Amino acid sequence: MKFTLSHIKADIGGYIGHSASHLDILASANESLAKAKKLEGRFVDLD
Repeated sequence: MKFTLSHIKADIGGYIGHSASHLDILASANESLAKAKKLEGRFVDLD
């Protein structure tokens, strides 16, 4: 059986320390997630 397992951790810092994220970062992440959800069959769980 052939499969790929990826784990990516990135830290861009927080809006105020590490307790919150800037709204632009959240909007960008939501946009990327929406695009990824359209790639059916490539991801097991994105929710």
